[in-house]
Amino acid sequence: MCQVSRGSSAGYAIPPDKRILLDVIANRLQMGGVQLDQLPLNQFAIVRTIDWSAFPDSEGHRLRSLGLEEGVGIEALHMGILLWKDPIAVRVGRMTIALRRKVAAAIICEFAA
Repeated sequence: MCQVSRGSSAGYAIPPDKRILLDVIANRLQMGGVQLDQLPLNQFAIVRTIDWSAFPDSEGHRLRSLGLEEGVGIEALHMGILLWKDPIAVRVGRMTIALRRKVAAAIICEFAA
């Protein structure tokens, strides 16, 4: 997806590891969703995709057992008060769970109508 011409007038090429990151960002922008860590507080949304490769298998298992899957309703309730605003309290169904900002960034949501 990321098109880079090696003979461009800029005189530099994007390294392969950065090219992959650019492809991921471009795919997320095309999806039109918002990352869970960027979701406004008290805004109901639907989980569109989860990048399971962004965290370890044990964390993925924990999230699945808590009911976090594609298509589930989600709402950001609170953010931490420190500089990093970590963790984020999220309502999944009737349950409130705490997520690290890094984990929440791997969850793409779309606003519910």
